[in-house]
Amino acid sequence: MGDRLFEIDRGRMLTPVGVPLSYPAVYTTAGPRVLQLTTYDPGAAAYRYHSAMNCVVGGRSAFVRWGNENPHCDLRQWDGVQDRRVVESLFDEADVIHCHMDYTTLGRISRWPSPARHLLVRHYHGSALNTLDPIVNNEEDHGFGAVQIGARLYHRRFSKRMHWLPIPIPVRDYWTLAQNITRRSPDVVRIAHSPTNWRIKGSVALQHAIIDLQAKGLKVELVEIKGVSHAVALAMKASCDITFDSFWLGIQGSGLEGAAMGQAVIAGDPEVKAEYENSEVGYCPYTYALNFDELRVVLERLVLDEAYRSSEAARVSQYVKEWHDYPVVGRRYWAIIEAERQAAAVERSA
Repeated sequence: MGDRLFEIDRGRMLTPVGVPLSYPAVYTTAGPRVLQLTTYDPGAAAYRYHSAMNCVVGGRSAFVRWGNENPHCDLRQWDGVQDRRVVESLFDEADVIHCHMDYTTLGRISRWPSPARHLLVRHYHGSALNTLDPIVNNEEDHGFGAVQIGARLYHRRFSKRMHWLPIPIPVRDYWTLAQNITRRSPDVVRIAHSPTNWRIKGSVALQHAIIDLQAKGLKVELVEIKGVSHAVALAMKASCDITFDSFWLGIQGSGLEGAAMGQAVIAGDPEVKAEYENSEVGYCPYTYALNFDELRVVLERLVLDEAYRSSEAARVSQYVKEWHDYPVVGRRYWAIIEAERQAAAVERSA
């Protein structure tokens, strides 16, 4: 039963926008079967990882979610409560158990602890701020024997075993969404921002920068995206020209979405900037602004200089295509899993 469930069409490719993805599912009976488990889907990223894994050759992903803790996105392939028996069957047949954020979801499956044949993955999404919890819990992960995967480049600071798996973005679909949006005021430059944590993202600085530019007579408009569904948020962002992401942690999910839509993306964080420059990426992909003063200067130039705005948009858009597009992330994931499975086999035979 479980093996058939890994092949089923229902929910293999998930999207909130109401039209099918332009990335078709790849059907295969080869490769590892991955069961992904989550409750809150941080940044609406877990369902995109699941879809990215299923659009390339390498293996198969099934995605289970419990509850509706994220008010903006509740996409799932299987529901942990309503589809409990299906989930138990999937668990029995899976080769890889992929836990998003922590291991609490394992306790909701009666089959756990799992047989030794399961490869266990812990996927880090978030960031620690004013909390006693570690950003990466190496001791706990070692105790579980888990493979560590981080959604952000900076997660690698905290563990030598950490794999960076970039947040997946369906670039073609977000680009198409932006092209099909009817602009209300074509002569007004619209700046998108999601003030999910305004104290650290720089939301107040952005508000004041916009006021300053408007006082100079520039035709700019701030589009704050908050309290709406993921689908509405994407549509709102698609109507903009620039996205300001955050002073902290550089470009994140919001900025990646804007970049895929062909926008220039402003973000900060000198440590993240340096990590991009010194990593396999080799450059900072976004338009850098460290603080309010730099943000105001950069925004003004982006608004007034269309050639500069186009070049900045082109750079970050190309970065997203090369590192975050669904097939790119899917292939990277299966390569990580294959390498870890081989390493585990060697360790067992030693």
